[in-house]
Formats: sequence, structure tokens, C-alpha cells
Amino acid sequence: MTNSEDGWELLVSVRAAVDRRYAITRITPAPPADVTGRYVLRDDYPIDIALTDGQLTFAASTQQPVVLSAAPDGSYRHPDLDLEVRFVQTDDQPHVLELRQEGVTQTARPATGQPT
Repeated sequence: MTNSEDGWELLVSVRAAVDRRYAITRITPAPPADVTGRYVLRDDYPIDIALTDGQLTFAASTQQPVVLSAAPDGSYRHPDLDLEVRFVQTDDQPHVLELRQEGVTQTARPATGQPT
């Protein structure tokens, strides 16, 4: 329990940790070189995935890139940002980026003309 109106922040963090720890769905990790490129969350919000010194990096909009760590369940994470990234194959796209942060999951598609 929290003694605050902002207790939901703690609840979201706990829920995200439980989801990560006890996830039933397993995703086969995509090779990092196969998922690099630009993804678009919204028209005005690009996400760049790059391979730098053998590590996958994530840069949203005008932010500095952060290094993602591979997780056993096939996702990539940056724990300081409560950020989880998954690359999911679909029928019409080689990979779609699923971004989960603070309990909210959003989908970003490859930018037009960008190989992924």
C-alpha cells in the first residue's frame, strides 16, 4: 500500500516486473542486425534502433541512444527506464517494434523505405 495519490506509479512498476518475470509468451529473439533501422510510433515520433559496438541501441525522437540488454524471453530491456522492446514478426512486415514502458504497450512500424 502507498499513502499517496501517486500510488499507481508503484503499482505499474510492480506489475511490469511481475509480467517480465512470469511471462508465459516466449518470443524468439531476433538477431540484432535484422531489426536495425527507423521505426515510427507516430508521424512525429521516430525510434532508431542501431547496432553500435555489438550492442543494440534505442533512440527515441531527439533523445540520446541507450543500450538495450537482451533478456531470456527474447525481448530487450533498459531497466533504468522501465523500457522493454520486442521485435515481432507479422504477415506484412518483417519486424514490428513493441514498446512497453510504465505498463503501456505501443507498436511502431518500420519507417517507409527503411529495411528492417
